[in-house]
Amino acid sequence: MPSTAPSKHARKLRRNPRACDACSRRSVRCQPAQDDTSSCQNCVDYDEPCTFDRPGRQPRKRHAISASASSTVLALTPQLAEKSASHWTPQLAINQALVMDLTEIFFEVVYPVFPLFHRPSLVHRVSRGEHLQNRPLYGSVAAMCALSAARARDGALLRSSWDISKLQDPTSEQLFEAAVDATPKDVLGDQSLDYMRASLLLAITAIQYGSPKLMKFHLSRYQTYVAVGSLHDETHWPAGISVIEAEERRRVFWSAYTLDVFTSIVWGGIISSREASSNVSYPAENDDETLASTSVQDEPLSVSWLRGWNYVTDMYRILEYAASDLQRSRAAVMRTPRIQALQSYHTPSQATVLDRITSMYGDLPDIFKVAAQPTHDPRRDLFSFQAANIAATVQLVRMVYFSSDDSTLQQKCQVASEVLTGFAGMPTAYLRAISSPLFHHLAEIGRIFGAAFGSRMSAALYHSVRSVLLDLAAFLADLEKRLCCATDASKKVESQVVRIDRFIHEQHQLLSEPLTQFVGDGNSESTDVVPVALTGPDVDQQSLDISFPPELFEDWNWAFTFT
Repeated sequence: MPSTAPSKHARKLRRNPRACDACSRRSVRCQPAQDDTSSCQNCVDYDEPCTFDRPGRQPRKRHAISASASSTVLALTPQLAEKSASHWTPQLAINQALVMDLTEIFFEVVYPVFPLFHRPSLVHRVSRGEHLQNRPLYGSVAAMCALSAARARDGALLRSSWDISKLQDPTSEQLFEAAVDATPKDVLGDQSLDYMRASLLLAITAIQYGSPKLMKFHLSRYQTYVAVGSLHDETHWPAGISVIEAEERRRVFWSAYTLDVFTSIVWGGIISSREASSNVSYPAENDDETLASTSVQDEPLSVSWLRGWNYVTDMYRILEYAASDLQRSRAAVMRTPRIQALQSYHTPSQATVLDRITSMYGDLPDIFKVAAQPTHDPRRDLFSFQAANIAATVQLVRMVYFSSDDSTLQQKCQVASEVLTGFAGMPTAYLRAISSPLFHHLAEIGRIFGAAFGSRMSAALYHSVRSVLLDLAAFLADLEKRLCCATDASKKVESQVVRIDRFIHEQHQLLSEPLTQFVGDGNSESTDVVPVALTGPDVDQQSLDISFPPELFEDWNWAFTFT
């Protein structure tokens, strides 16, 4: 009996990949004719030409396949990121003792202004070396160490007992690069709080380096995390997070907000964080030690230093609106057309806002109004740090509001003089601890006066402006003594004053019987200040006006760019 099993060499029948036009139209099977290789059997039977004229199906495009694959990968990104993190090794194995020292410095001089960590939790994790196995934590710890090392190198410390030479290996820049390496380039992959915190710390460190572009890059990276996750609203925060993490997120959010407004005022950027769009609570006014993982406890019979910190946030929310007017006034040419309907939009007057600020300041407990000398008691120094930061921020608000066209130059001089007097009354240790950001803070005073020189002013008024500028130069000279990134800030300011003095001297040297008043009034140690020839018996009563040529102030902004 013959076998019915198919031969293993029999050809496997395959469907014709392309039917002729007639078979395709009829949706019937197209088979070659037995006697005619140029035609199919159906076309022979129907006696019609067998053609293949219709266009063939295009192969699937590669980008469509890529898009499909990308959507699949995107859905799996968190899992892939987690797997990648599990195989990650740190770029730089930081000595444990150094990490602990730099952590202590962070809580000593950075934490009072940027309380980005819950201290007990961070110290516990770092002391156990968890950052060496946890990529997000390593990123934020390395960034924190980079900032602390930079502050230490610049002498921004409250205690003189630190051996700074032992805090510079690895250098701040090496720690910075290690933090950048640990932070993924894909912000969609992992919305970890530690990655957000690392980006913010890197932005602050870039200010210490004197690199505004680098600062803007890392600050915008943080803002991308917020935008992608809609984290400006607490309802979009991860479910089930602990009370401690929720408080950390609030501190990080409002720290980033104040930094955004501050950098916008100093460098003229766009404010990406709008307070009206934010739906995030202020941090609870509880010290770290009283925060439990499941509940916020009432502070026992005392005020928390965070009361003062939240007040500073209030000031920056007010500054946000003043910054918009300041930027418009700085523009040499306003290219964006104005909307008439918005011109009549009612905004509080300068006097109303400043009165409200004064009232809010009066409501603060007295402990936030006087900055005592450092005691090396962390809790007491926190309050003094807040007092110094509050005073600096309130004065910045006043200067920005008085920079408007509604105030006279005499008023600006008075406010600027009060600002410098206020700073001079603060313990220098806290001002040095604030470090580079304070330089840019003070630069606003100089820039505001630079705009005033665009018009005529009396000789007496110029002496008021000049006195403020020389006081500012002396103040900057004291602060910049130990900065690693040399700014020559005081010398720049003094050189501008000398140029103006020479111009005035040249304008008056031809006057008959001039009354020469030496303008070296003791505010500056510079020996280059020249006499200014003035007429009349009483300078303060003179109506003599000075008209300054624009080219005299071409380098004015450069003089107040401390980078």
